[in-house]
Amino acid sequence: MRVHLLHIVLILLFLGCKEKRETTPFLTHKKVRMAPPMIEVDSILFHKEARVLLKMDLEGSTITYGLGETTETNGTTYEDPISIDESASLWARAEHPDFLPSETTSLALYRIKRNTTGMAIAIAPSPHPNYPGEGAQILSDMRRGDQNFRKGKAWLGFQSGTVQLQLRWASPIHISKISIGFLADHSAWIFAPKKISVFSAKQKLGEQTVDSPTEHQSSQLGMAQIPIPESTYQELQLTIESLEAIPSWHQGKGTLPWLFLDEILIE
Repeated sequence: MRVHLLHIVLILLFLGCKEKRETTPFLTHKKVRMAPPMIEVDSILFHKEARVLLKMDLEGSTITYGLGETTETNGTTYEDPISIDESASLWARAEHPDFLPSETTSLALYRIKRNTTGMAIAIAPSPHPNYPGEGAQILSDMRRGDQNFRKGKAWLGFQSGTVQLQLRWASPIHISKISIGFLADHSAWIFAPKKISVFSAKQKLGEQTVDSPTEHQSSQLGMAQIPIPESTYQELQLTIESLEAIPSWHQGKGTLPWLFLDEILIE
């Protein structure tokens, strides 16, 4: 009798487990978010025009893009390569009827209005021995570094609280704005600068502050733009201040962050 009852209990347990397996819902495509589209550009810094390609390797997907601010409703459906003839921030997102829309990805492009080659640059302190780039000249070679900062020698890396740049031209030039490129890659303990100030003969002409992040963000290329009184200058000084310490939410909290610089633009 006991054996017979045991068999009945085992059968009931088997049927119960089978029913649970059959009624357990599987993850639907509608709960899967698409990856952002790829943005390919012939040059982030350009003199006349930049050509941009947007790519998404999923049949049936569409890409929406725009310049400037992005919302859920604005944008243009991508069909052909995009031509950009002025400085702009381009954004793009991918959509598909079977998936959630992708996060928005963006890329800033800059039209070069004044060639900075030949600009004399003095740096103090010197870059860290691990990230010397190709010396000060990479700040005026008209090429931006990419997010893979370990590839090539396109970045100057510092681990010091303040970096001073002394800019000098052979003769006075007309300037109304100075921009400097930087990298933020929190996974590599690289943070955007806290503040950038521009001086002429010890007189402050302008400054730009960058908000300190409150959470981990994906790697991104940045460009701080500092307007100054429109005039002719032969020499300028830039003071670039890093965060005093990595924020408390990061695993490296309390230590001095890395600061990566790559290009100076003049307008």
